[in-house]
Amino acid sequence: MDYNIRSAIEQGVPTPIAYQLGSYNTARHFRIDHLVGSLAPGRYADIVLLSDPDTVAIERVYASGLLAAIKKEYQLPIVEIDYASWATDTMNVGRALTAEDFTIVAPEGKTSVSAAILQPFWFKPEFMTQTLPVSSNGTVDANPEENLIKVAMVDRYHGTAAVSKMIWKNVGPKTTKSALASSQSHDLHNIWSMGNNDAAMALAANTVAQMGGGWVLVKEGKVVAKVKLDIAGLMTSRPVQEVADEMEHLLQQADSMEWIGMPGLPERMRFAFLTAAPWKWQLVAPYEGNLGGLVNVTTGETHPVIW
Repeated sequence: MDYNIRSAIEQGVPTPIAYQLGSYNTARHFRIDHLVGSLAPGRYADIVLLSDPDTVAIERVYASGLLAAIKKEYQLPIVEIDYASWATDTMNVGRALTAEDFTIVAPEGKTSVSAAILQPFWFKPEFMTQTLPVSSNGTVDANPEENLIKVAMVDRYHGTAAVSKMIWKNVGPKTTKSALASSQSHDLHNIWSMGNNDAAMALAANTVAQMGGGWVLVKEGKVVAKVKLDIAGLMTSRPVQEVADEMEHLLQQADSMEWIGMPGLPERMRFAFLTAAPWKWQLVAPYEGNLGGLVNVTTGETHPVIW
């Protein structure tokens, strides 16, 4: 490591306060403390030097002992990586999706149905239920005025164009013919699409698949913002400023829309599909024996989304 505390003090560079317990104890636990975990000769370390801890004002960044940044200026060479197609061609939906793929069809003759309802970060052991009307077309639709939105999960791996869908509450767009879709859906990273219009949901999901992954916002029937994440649908090697500009545009477009609950882009949706504790019931992509996709991830029990 080419960083020297005494030299930094002499040069007037802000010096670090070494809070190493988290890194050192973790390194010891995994028996790699001879490589990482502490500021010591022969160890690899990433160090951030702050001039003002209260505002997190960064003065220097060292990566593996090398000076990586001075304030906001990156100092190391930018490595170009030619990613293999298996890392960039990962959206195997199978075909272009249509509005019908996102339709929830009620049992024949029903004028109302019981519906399983979820919302982001619903930790309780049972899903919510609600009686919902059936439209004249025999479908169960989103109703953003009642804080009800449609959420769908699209299988991106098997080329079957399989889609599960159900009603969620307290999240989603209220602006008409709008939808939001993303391939960031921890932890299986299928494509989720959330909206108040089936055609808008299909457009958003198709656009995510076509660009190799990322985020897509549809407003009043048109794609208004995209963030391309072309490496596994989760990351990109494109320039930081290019990606930042796309993200900022997405946020600005979301701010111009009306949303259920809190205003602005519901970024928390990327974590709303965890199949881990303390989640119990979750919407996953359809699979054999569970075409509806609603499953208790702690027991494997399945349940219809409407009945």
